[in-house]
Amino acid sequence: MLSDVLDIARIEAQELEFKPEWIDLRGICDRILDTHQTTHEGQPRLDYTYIGSSAEVYLDPQLLGSILTNLITNALKYSPADQPIKVLIHQLPERG
Repeated sequence: MLSDVLDIARIEAQELEFKPEWIDLRGICDRILDTHQTTHEGQPRLDYTYIGSSAEVYLDPQLLGSILTNLITNALKYSPADQPIKVLIHQLPERG
């Protein structure tokens, strides 16, 4: 949580550099969710669904990782242990 506060302070001070690049959104989300799925007492708590193509998107992978990790960590921490956490990522096609 302290790391999140420091990131916010850096963003507000314009010291955190935004470094977008072309990334495989599905691949990054799969890795992050898999990491959290297997670290909580061996019991799967995440009900993860990815909808959409696996097209590349132009994002900052480090920032995306921080956001997803923060959301998942908070959901796991503040939800009842016997309740699954539903995670749905829906990548919509680009509108032209």
